[in-house]
Amino acid sequence: MNKIKDLPLSAKTVQDRTAKMSSNETHMQVEDIQLASALSLAIDESCDIKDTAQVTLFVRYMSSQGPKEEQLGFLPLSGQTHGEDIANAVQKCLKDNGIDINKIVPIATDGARTEIVEVMNLVIKIINSILAKALYHRQFKDFFEEIDSQFSDLLLHNKVRWLSRGNVLQRFALCFSEIKTVLNEKSIDHPELEEDKWLQKFNFKVDTTMKLNELNLKLHGKGNPAYALLEEVVCFEKKLLLFVEDMERGKLLHFKNLKQYRDETNATIDTNYFNIALKNMKDGFAERFEQFKTNKSTLAFIVNPLNTNTNEINIEPFGIDAGSLQLQLLDLKTKDFWSGKFTERSWKNWWSRKACTSRSTSGQL
Repeated sequence: MNKIKDLPLSAKTVQDRTAKMSSNETHMQVEDIQLASALSLAIDESCDIKDTAQVTLFVRYMSSQGPKEEQLGFLPLSGQTHGEDIANAVQKCLKDNGIDINKIVPIATDGARTEIVEVMNLVIKIINSILAKALYHRQFKDFFEEIDSQFSDLLLHNKVRWLSRGNVLQRFALCFSEIKTVLNEKSIDHPELEEDKWLQKFNFKVDTTMKLNELNLKLHGKGNPAYALLEEVVCFEKKLLLFVEDMERGKLLHFKNLKQYRDETNATIDTNYFNIALKNMKDGFAERFEQFKTNKSTLAFIVNPLNTNTNEINIEPFGIDAGSLQLQLLDLKTKDFWSGKFTERSWKNWWSRKACTSRSTSGQL
């Protein structure tokens, strides 16, 4: 206890020790990444309070302690932030840390296609017109309290975060009548709010964006293997086919807001227009994830190697000898020591244990 009391705790000492600990952690992280045979990157662009563009770089790799997902760098960007500028910043970060760029397998970026853009633009414009002026904002909140609304305010859309769109649209839809009342009192005219065509698009966008949000949240789960993520995408594609059939029949079982609008107004829904939008979404998913589906068996190998046919997996891009892999996989399937461990443990812990053993015996698996 006396030794603890004797430790110097001045601000300068604590600052120096914190800096040394941070430097040591970074050094250990980079060493682990350098030893990994493959890694994947996730890149997210945002802005700080001074509107300076920041690129956050995340890395996923397999270490001797198991799969890891960590932040590798936080890169400020000056000037323009085109794709080339972001790519140069990421490459510089990897080079400065001595990380081989050839080890990168997939790269994920935060981006989304714009659909029915005019709907979202008008929603943001209306929200900004209410929230930007302090008087309007206070009166709007007071009005919510007077009518005993389930909400006390609107949500402000953050263009950087795609997931915020669904929450903003849903809150806007739930407060739609209150918003119209306030706008009329302030003589703010938006004729689109009375147009059947725009309202159909709006309610359709609310429904589809919330479904996309649900998918995004599942894909953002920490530690999920690529195979599990692919299963979520494939499942969503099949759901899109179901949504198309539902729209063609006009039942709208999966479009809660659009159905409610139809029931309240007796509107004739333009099912052809929305069918095209759903099919385009389906085609977009199919095109974007086509390569992943081609390598589905390879991705499944990580989750369940005991049921893998080596003739169906493609491991050449990882620099692994196919013949050696077949022999080691046969050992894996026939020896109770490893197969028993795999059934007892989660796949992550199993691969961690195998990675430690392989490093000591120079094995591939």
